[in-house]
Amino acid sequence: MKSDVRWPTPAHAGVRGFAISSGVLGGLVLLVLIAFWPTLQAGFLQYDDTEYVLGNPILRDGLTRAGLLAALDPYVGYWIPVTWLSYLVDIAWFGWDAEVFHRTNLLLHAVNALLLFAVLRSLTGRFWPAVLATTLFAVHPLRVESVAWVTERKDVLSGFFFLLCLASYARYVKRQGPWHYGLVVLCLVLGLLSKPILVVVPFLLLLVDWWPSGRCRARSGRVSTGGQHVILEKLPLLAIAVLFAGVTLWVQGNAIASAGEYPLGVRLESCFSSYFIYVFKTLWPLDLALEAFHGVPEMDHWKFFLSGISLLAISVASYRLRHGAPYILFGWVWYVLTLFPVSGVVQAGVHLVADRFTYLPHIGLFVALSWGLADTVQRWQGSRTAVVGACIAVVCALTALATVQSRYWRDTETLFRHTLAVNPKDPLANHQLGVIALRRGEAAEAVRFLNQSLESASGNADAWFALGLAQVQMDEVSGAEQSFWTVTRLRPGDPDAHYNLAVALANRKEFEQAIEHYQRSLLGRPSDQQAHYNLALLYLDVGEVAHAERHFQEVLKENQTSVAALLGLAALAESAGRNGEAIDLYSRILSIAPDEKHASDRLGALRASR
Repeated sequence: MKSDVRWPTPAHAGVRGFAISSGVLGGLVLLVLIAFWPTLQAGFLQYDDTEYVLGNPILRDGLTRAGLLAALDPYVGYWIPVTWLSYLVDIAWFGWDAEVFHRTNLLLHAVNALLLFAVLRSLTGRFWPAVLATTLFAVHPLRVESVAWVTERKDVLSGFFFLLCLASYARYVKRQGPWHYGLVVLCLVLGLLSKPILVVVPFLLLLVDWWPSGRCRARSGRVSTGGQHVILEKLPLLAIAVLFAGVTLWVQGNAIASAGEYPLGVRLESCFSSYFIYVFKTLWPLDLALEAFHGVPEMDHWKFFLSGISLLAISVASYRLRHGAPYILFGWVWYVLTLFPVSGVVQAGVHLVADRFTYLPHIGLFVALSWGLADTVQRWQGSRTAVVGACIAVVCALTALATVQSRYWRDTETLFRHTLAVNPKDPLANHQLGVIALRRGEAAEAVRFLNQSLESASGNADAWFALGLAQVQMDEVSGAEQSFWTVTRLRPGDPDAHYNLAVALANRKEFEQAIEHYQRSLLGRPSDQQAHYNLALLYLDVGEVAHAERHFQEVLKENQTSVAALLGLAALAESAGRNGEAIDLYSRILSIAPDEKHASDRLGALRASR
């Protein structure tokens, strides 16, 4: 293994080396704070944070026995109990202030940077390349999405346990023993319980065994005895990873696209393309924005062929350089392996490309780059000043860009207006801005944003629903009706869509169809008092008195003090000649609402007629 160029390191100088190490690591933490400090002023996003954090039923009971047990349950396609537990700790100690969650994310990322440096330094014995790789990883603008988004706690938390796992493995490699191996297993399990992306860890550890540790180098064309041993010791880790992969596929269920929805050829093309998209973003981290899924792309055979050939060429070139520059093959294989689970081969969720997906893959790219630069300086001493100056300039530029990018995450509107500045037709940004305008009562503006969103993503049921609400505000009844019809087609069991459609149909005097949709709404939400009450009124309009009475009774099951339902039942009893029952109901109404004039008048009339 090659040594560093003649720069002071802890290996070269005692007190001076410690001072340099402390200064460099302190500077690294300072750069992280500068890059991501704006996130501490950010709030919760209306996109995902409301569902995964603010509206998460798992977090409702707090850090209690019930809350801990709830954290073990899957929720909206995720089984990540350690991530839910981290939120519970935040809430228990500091409350629901958004700054609390952002502060934890930032702290975890800063710790991850220090852990990464420690791991790279320990595994390779090289100081300055480890510093450069860690700094590039820590302050790159592609980190912003993972650090600034409360929902993406799982990225920084799983990264923390992954790096602990790697550090434990580095110690195990040097000392061997069941306790050290057990620590590797524990960290892997905790990481998988934070985010299942770590299913690739057994293969990454094998990669580490090849370089830099050299435990499984081939000898005379065969894997050494030591190589066979390191493969066998990964089998328990592989079994754990396979188990978690199976659980993840089961939990995500319908979120995973089928072969019919998302053909294999398109998946492979998306997979191959994503590797180059992220490399481009790494080299040119400008115009970054939260990206949305724009529907299943059409298969482009030339793009598929060229991207596949390019990937093969890079892989072959890296392999041919394995003896003189093993870090290149290491970095490339690391990048390919860690990105594979989110490359689109198994499509889950709505995102094809996302900045947060680079959290672990970037480590491989930056290791290859940093060690390559270090060897360049060693071979050509005259390049030292230029390389060092370029590295400092790049780090400063990346920190500045990350700071600017962090400011865009201040709130939902700022984030998505920036997204529209980058991509004016982005369906996610238009949808979210439409919802914001709708909540402000700016219906015309909401319709404009939502129509723009649906031009790119016509299958988005949420956008159709919001459009229907905006059209109701604008008294565009026919348009609203059509929007809610579309929601019921895209999402047949949506109770709110059926409810709103029933309201629109009832306003058009189409009572039979309105009754049908109220019934469908109640299938999804059986205890909806308003739906039961409206349905009772519709049954009265069509002369179905028995059905009307049943739905008034359903309202009272949920709310025994519902004056409206009691008035309905009293009127039915009176019209059926059950005056005694009507008197009891009117008396009950007046005990709840003494100023109810109609009940008072009818009660007086009924008593006078006796």
